[in-house]
Amino acid sequence: MVPNAEIGDYATIVRRSGDEFYMGSITDEKARDLDVDLDFLDKDKKYVAEVYSDAHNVDLEENPEAVSIQKVIVSHKDTLVTSMATGGGQAVRMYPASKEERKDLPKYKDPKLKLSYGHVPEAIQSNDEFQVTAEAENNSEVVTGKKVQLMVNGKLVAEEKIRIAPHSTKEVTLSYDKLFEPGKYKVQVDGLSVNQVEVNEKEPTFEYSDLSVTADGERIMAEAAVTNFGTTSGTTTVPFTVNGEEVETKDVEVPAQAGGGTQKVTFTYDTNGKADAYNVSIGNLVPEPIAMPLINLAGNWLFQKGDNETWKSPEFNDTNWQEVTLPRSWEDHSNYLEDDTYGWYRKAIHIPKEWKGYSLKVKLGKIDDVDQTFMNGQIIGESGTFPMGEGEQGMISAWDWEREYTIPADIIKYGEENLISIRVFGAKGGGRLYDGPLGQIELVKVKEDVADYNP
Repeated sequence: MVPNAEIGDYATIVRRSGDEFYMGSITDEKARDLDVDLDFLDKDKKYVAEVYSDAHNVDLEENPEAVSIQKVIVSHKDTLVTSMATGGGQAVRMYPASKEERKDLPKYKDPKLKLSYGHVPEAIQSNDEFQVTAEAENNSEVVTGKKVQLMVNGKLVAEEKIRIAPHSTKEVTLSYDKLFEPGKYKVQVDGLSVNQVEVNEKEPTFEYSDLSVTADGERIMAEAAVTNFGTTSGTTTVPFTVNGEEVETKDVEVPAQAGGGTQKVTFTYDTNGKADAYNVSIGNLVPEPIAMPLINLAGNWLFQKGDNETWKSPEFNDTNWQEVTLPRSWEDHSNYLEDDTYGWYRKAIHIPKEWKGYSLKVKLGKIDDVDQTFMNGQIIGESGTFPMGEGEQGMISAWDWEREYTIPADIIKYGEENLISIRVFGAKGGGRLYDGPLGQIELVKVKEDVADYNP
């Protein structure tokens, strides 16, 4: 029996074994509360419902296994609420209740959450975050949930799904950041009494976000968003800094609107070919590092068929290796057509001394099937699992993963040649280092610099 189901979303299945009934429910990425009529139970009997539910505090990532277990008396007249967390489910065993169980266990009652207001602000400024708190109380015997809704002038503007343990209370906060036009507004939470909030004017107030730093040739390009959270449009002077020095400013007019009006601002900086680790910022945003000159890993590499552990070493003589252009499958660049084979790639790159202290990020694109990647003979990353026996035995392919590895600063030779080497196993079918992005080497942001940044 399937009393509830929606393909790809949720399902409830009931099965009977003798005098007992078993009910299981699952849901997708949405937390749900489903009503299940128990009219399939025998009409002349009372049953114990042994309910195994996602606990009220279950979390798919942080606390996925928390379970709440309750026993209640049910009959064919009841409608059982199945409360499930995100990606969760519920299991119920129902069996005929003994006389003692009918006496000792609570009778199931339809769970209804009782809501009351906590805090409702009387006044805010335009575009400030408006937060209302409410308290929800669950007086039933089972975990239950509810979508709590915030209405402004009769329009739904926010909702929050909550789940509460039996005989417990929980505070819920509902937020809305688009109260813009000055005036008075009616606010209400889930059928409770209507409250009034007054929105007052606010001077233009500016914030920066979405810093993007790129490079082309010898030029650095930076872009950021400037948002005005005031009631009226306004103009602000936007500073552009490189390595802590303000190199340019622009006066930018930013519109006003609900949720904040936004204007993009862009700057260009000519490095004149000077090698450096440039830290670039707009406004008060945390600087983004960018490496100059640009080193692009796409293009010429050296390739050799076979497998030899010494090929990762910078001292190995690779003068007889084939020069190939990547990304491209080794079937194409070397007519290497055999299945279940190994191959190695090597590329020497000069790392400027001006980058000293930074770790580096390399993007190697997609490699079919398995790889180990080395820098100066030391492993920096691997994807998939190499075979343990003949052919593909024991292999786990990572053929469609985009490889992105970090090279620690302590294995980099700044101001010298450095060697990247890649060991590849290819099973059946074409591929190998076959697709990008095989991109530019990037500097890794130093955590201490981020923590200490205070413009």
